[in-house]
Amino acid sequence: LQGTMSGGCVDVTYCPIAFCNTTSGRSWNVLDPWELVPPELGNLENLGILYLFGNELTGPIPPELGNLRLLQDLRLDENRLTGPVPPEFGNLLSLRYLSIDNTPLGGPLPRELAGLRRVSRFYWHETDLCSPPDERFQEWLASIRGRRGGGKCES
Repeated sequence: LQGTMSGGCVDVTYCPIAFCNTTSGRSWNVLDPWELVPPELGNLENLGILYLFGNELTGPIPPELGNLRLLQDLRLDENRLTGPVPPEFGNLLSLRYLSIDNTPLGGPLPRELAGLRRVSRFYWHETDLCSPPDERFQEWLASIRGRRGGGKCES
């Protein structure tokens, strides 16, 4: 995060008040980046766009992000995130754009993603993720016009 301190929080230009308060923003040091994706982000019910790409974030993706029912765009690419994609991402019914590429994420993509009917762009290339080989999931992937990712998981 970059910006100037204002009342103990990063200036609202960079940190909307709800975001700042939800993620303990008043104790942030502007020069110290986050290392993990804060699970508290899942409390921001009205969040529509979350761009955290290119921040060298580490650790797993918190399943709490699956609580963001109004989220339309999610970019977690170009980080050092590990582990699987949480199956709770299947709850993101408003999601249109998902980018988790260029990360060490691994394992099969959760089958729950196949319920996301609004997704028009999905990028998961340069990861250790694979797509489930079942017909329903493959049909869902084929329906996404902007997609780039790895291969199918071995049966």
